[in-house]
Amino acid sequence: MEYDEVFKRVLKEINPKQSEIKKANQVSIELKKILEKSAKELKIDCEIFLGGSIAKGTWLSGKHDIDFFIRLNSKYNDLSQYAGMVISNALSTKNSKFIISKVHGSRDYYKMDYRGFEVEFVPVLKISKVSDFLNITDASPFHVKYVQKELKKNPKLKEEILLLKQFSKANGFYGAETWISGFSGYVTELLILHYGSFFNLLKSALGWKGKIYIDTKKYYKSLGEAIKKLDKSKTRGPLVLIDPVQKERNAGASINQKALDKFINSAEKFLEKPLENMFKKEKITIKDLEKTAESNNHELIYLVYKIKSKAKKDVFFAKMQRNLRKFSAFIEKENVKVYNKGILPSETNLYLWLETEKITSLKPYVQIGPSETRKDAVKNFNLKWKNHPRTIKGPYIKDGKVCFDVKPRYRILDTLIKEAKKFSNL
Repeated sequence: MEYDEVFKRVLKEINPKQSEIKKANQVSIELKKILEKSAKELKIDCEIFLGGSIAKGTWLSGKHDIDFFIRLNSKYNDLSQYAGMVISNALSTKNSKFIISKVHGSRDYYKMDYRGFEVEFVPVLKISKVSDFLNITDASPFHVKYVQKELKKNPKLKEEILLLKQFSKANGFYGAETWISGFSGYVTELLILHYGSFFNLLKSALGWKGKIYIDTKKYYKSLGEAIKKLDKSKTRGPLVLIDPVQKERNAGASINQKALDKFINSAEKFLEKPLENMFKKEKITIKDLEKTAESNNHELIYLVYKIKSKAKKDVFFAKMQRNLRKFSAFIEKENVKVYNKGILPSETNLYLWLETEKITSLKPYVQIGPSETRKDAVKNFNLKWKNHPRTIKGPYIKDGKVCFDVKPRYRILDTLIKEAKKFSNL
């Protein structure tokens, strides 16, 4: 079958090599031992739990991340503080060149580079029942154990998960971070466990319409019942994927419509014409975006930021997402049409870009005011704009609203971009 041949070739590239597996296991065991020794020396009651895709065997070749959950007893009121003590004590005797970074979040965690791996240490509360969690990360060890148990029943599903992960990365919908709002690693695992194969998932996705409901354990009779039971804010997205470990949780809550559409469109494209290239991420540069805008007879405008701290990437990208919205809103307020927008990271820089209508000089625009029936509001609006130095014409009534034709605040594009950065506090 044509699909199977593509899958075989892709798996040859993305399956971790034996040398990678050996090194990952060695480093994981080494770190686990020194952390356990450190906790014992400090008399801190905790369990060092290997998590993430390495623990489940669902990691891609070339991706060198190791996740540890430091499961702490409930007697410690500041889990991050005690986890930090265990980590710093463990590594202080190893080598002074290791830099441990604290990352701020709903509960602070730690990151470091260690022997070619990016390692995360996440403090969690040690609980015996998943329902006792205080922070969502407290439930993460239960997610790991569930996936391990299911893959032990059917080890072949590991490769199916790798295919979905690589497909998601290549086509731009992998990552639960707010600036992506796509598939998390856990979501890819749950989807494959539910559908049984990557191919079955793609075929099923072609029939997805409206809000998608997946409940592998059949905790609820229908989507309607699930929505009544779950947190309303977590069911607003297009996918309700009931977590088999936590029936009150939508594992797909962070996925937005844009990411889901990307997946469905990519699935349709691949099934129509199965190409290995669809598993390879195309590197896009700012010049590529400029060429695309030019071919559409549009303008590409962008702001450039330096990526300063790898350890705080999550916080930095979330801020950039907000800045992109501000940037776009400011430009649109100046009567410039925005067709597309996005965030483009490179090795050292990050670009907030907008594809807009072609701008030679900024055009006058209509300043729309209140309804003509709101006498006081109309009076104040007229006082502001009737003798304003930028007013060209008005007042006049259009669609029941009082309007003025107004000159733009900024005459050239460069000035507009500078002002956008200043006034939007970017």
